[in-house]
Amino acid sequence: ATAYMFWGMTLGAFGLVLGPWLGGSLPPTIAGLVLHISATVVLVVSLVRSLKQSGKLTTAGGWHVVSSYIWILLPVLMAPTILLGVFEAGPIESTAPQALIYGWVLQFGIAVIPYIARRFFLKEETPELGGCWGSLALANLGSVLIWVSIFSGTAKGIIYGIGFVLYALALIHPLKELTEITRTGLKKFEAA
Repeated sequence: ATAYMFWGMTLGAFGLVLGPWLGGSLPPTIAGLVLHISATVVLVVSLVRSLKQSGKLTTAGGWHVVSSYIWILLPVLMAPTILLGVFEAGPIESTAPQALIYGWVLQFGIAVIPYIARRFFLKEETPELGGCWGSLALANLGSVLIWVSIFSGTAKGIIYGIGFVLYALALIHPLKELTEITRTGLKKFEAA
């Protein structure tokens, strides 16, 4: 499954980039879209299985990781609507990258950065993923609002701004976690 995920995402991305370079040629674009989506779905299913087996799917951190990969799918799933002319490309192309980056990277970071800090700075054998249910809700709601802003006409700026405020609020708990990890690590270092 790992080889399929790698090659599916790699060749899929290649097709998605190659299609527009060939003057909007649909065959490589559609093939790339199908490959990328199917490989990402396999990745998400594999991720959910692994998190469930490890017991981390019962934590907000586990769901931060899962939802981060679900947010990767949304821009790719919007591609057919743009290619078929259902939606105008400009507004989506200008705003969707923010929802992709913050929906994916922000949530992944909220979960993984505290995990890495606990693992390597505190030397915990089985560290917890970072985040809480509040940060999960705020980050996802922020991403939803960024997407809603694309289609909200004159209210775009306000909705877009509220989305970013929610992203900032989602960072409060992870920053507290990192502060506590640092404090605990320094205490261990001083005691040694």
